[in-house]
Amino acid sequence: MLIPLSQIIRDHGVPPGVIHLGAHQLEERPAYLAAGISCLLWVEADPDTYAAIQKTDLLPREKILNFAAADVDDVEREFYVASNGQSSSLFPMQLHHQYHPKVS
Repeated sequence: MLIPLSQIIRDHGVPPGVIHLGAHQLEERPAYLAAGISCLLWVEADPDTYAAIQKTDLLPREKILNFAAADVDDVEREFYVASNGQSSSLFPMQLHHQYHPKVS
């Protein structure tokens, strides 16, 4: 998480819910739950990662969707799957190679 959850809560209060794009392995879930956030919509575009997190025992107000977020609906796009499982995107890697040379 680029901005710590504690800072978001300090500046804006506890949100009633979160839409989390790029769910990966639900790493932020313990922090959300500890903060009292139980309305969670997880969005994960990578089908293999999505299949793995589908096995999670979710709360009644949690849901996981297998979608990619884009600026245009109903247009088929290339999805670039990264070797680290975390950097997959609708966009090809550019500067990412510079900062994370081991990721392809």
